[in-house]
Amino acid sequence: MSAFEFVFTRNNQPFAIAIGLVLAFFLVELSMLLFGGSISGVLDNANAGESDVDVPDSGPAAWLHIGAVPTFALLVIFCLSFGLSGYITQWIALNASGKMLPWYAGIGIAIACAVPLVRLGGIGFLRTFGREDTEAVHSDSLIGRTATVVLGEATVGKPTQAKVTDEFGQSHYVLVEPTEAKSLISTGELVILVSRQGPVYQGVSNTTEAIFSESDSDSVRTSA
Repeated sequence: MSAFEFVFTRNNQPFAIAIGLVLAFFLVELSMLLFGGSISGVLDNANAGESDVDVPDSGPAAWLHIGAVPTFALLVIFCLSFGLSGYITQWIALNASGKMLPWYAGIGIAIACAVPLVRLGGIGFLRTFGREDTEAVHSDSLIGRTATVVLGEATVGKPTQAKVTDEFGQSHYVLVEPTEAKSLISTGELVILVSRQGPVYQGVSNTTEAIFSESDSDSVRTSA
C-alpha cells in the first residue's frame, strides 16, 4: 500500500478530515489576520457573551481547561491529536497484522488518545500564554471602551469584528453593531461600546455628534 493510499483509505478518512480541518483553520486564521481580525477572538468572545460564568475549577471541563484556554486552541489541539493518533494506530495495526482496524475502532482509540493530549496541550498553552487570574476580564468590563472596527461594515442585526483593549492592555476581538437602525459603521472606524446583548456589543461612533445623539436618546427613553 502506497503512502497516498494509506492516508486516504476509507478506514483513515476520519483522520484525514481532522488533519484537513487543522489546515483549513490555519488558512482561515491567516487570511483574517491579514485584515486585522482573528477567528479565535470571535469564537472566544461569543462563548463569553453567551454565558458569563467563572472558569470551572472541577469536573471534566476544568480537567480539559475549557474556559481557561481559548476554544479555538483546544479545537485545533483536539483535531491534530485525533488525526495523528488515528494514523499512528492504523499504521501499527497494518504493520502488526497486515490489515488496518475498522474505521469505528480506529476512531475510538484515537479519541481515547486525543483527550489526554488536549489536556497536555492546554497545560502547555497556559504555561506559555496564560494570564494571571487577577487579569481575567468580564465581558461587561469592556463597555465604555473604544474599539476599532477591523473587518467589513456593520448595521443593526449584522455585526462585524472590532478590536478593543482592556484595562490590562490586552487586546480582544468582539462583535459590534451600531445602536441606531439606520447607522453604519465601517472598517477603521472608532466606536465606543455602550451596551451588550449576548455576544454582540452595541457601539456609537467616537465623535462628539454621535455621543451627544446617543445621550439625548437615552434621556428621552428615561423620561418616557
